[in-house]
Amino acid sequence: MDRKEKQQLWDQNIQAQKQSGLSQKQWCQEKDISYHTFKYWKQRTKISSQQPSVQETSWVSLKKTEHKENKSTFKMRIGNADIEITEPTEEMIHSVVKILMQHVS
Repeated sequence: MDRKEKQQLWDQNIQAQKQSGLSQKQWCQEKDISYHTFKYWKQRTKISSQQPSVQETSWVSLKKTEHKENKSTFKMRIGNADIEITEPTEEMIHSVVKILMQHVS
């Protein structure tokens, strides 16, 4: 199994755990998967999926654009809600995403 296939398998495992309604430990026990391995791949998946300009998942999409006036705007859609920040800093975007991830996980 190459690296890309392994990443896809763990992406599927992580989604399956989230949809199962079980805790991570319970899900790992039922699937006979090491909890520490699961946590490793979950963290690795978060890191590898972060892209500086656009990131999309099933629950949120992020986009940073440049306006004609050269003002940077950060737009985020969560379900039906839109969030727009004009001239955001990288730290600000990181903080917003971190807070949202804590409430989704």
